[in-house]
Amino acid sequence: MALTEEQRPKPPTDAEIQSWFIDVPPVPPNTFEFALVLGGTVSAGAYTAGALDFLIEAMDCLARAQQKGALQHKVRLTLIAGTSGGGVCAAIAARALAFDFPHVTHSTSIGGASGNPFYDIWIDTLRLSSFLDTSDIGR
Repeated sequence: MALTEEQRPKPPTDAEIQSWFIDVPPVPPNTFEFALVLGGTVSAGAYTAGALDFLIEAMDCLARAQQKGALQHKVRLTLIAGTSGGGVCAAIAARALAFDFPHVTHSTSIGGASGNPFYDIWIDTLRLSSFLDTSDIGR
């Protein structure tokens, strides 16, 4: 049975469409913005953690150079998201980006708290047994 003209949904107005999205201001001049979408799986998540640690270290260096006037542009990470291990890394980054932390180097000792949130989570904290725990069932 066909819909009548009155029954057919009306297309949204421009104002309705605009209300569904966050108003994003334009990128400032001399600013390079980028976003990261991180893939999953356990080993890829650990690899991604190391790559993110290095990326943040590089961005810290760029920020210091920019503060000294050595660079005329800024680099800004505007969004980070992921699935599985990438989601774990995105969550760590969301919290860790607000703080200075030591980056992993060849001299970083294996095991024990290094102060690097990516390393500490993937090496010392994250365990498969935690994911298999059923104590939360039935709450």
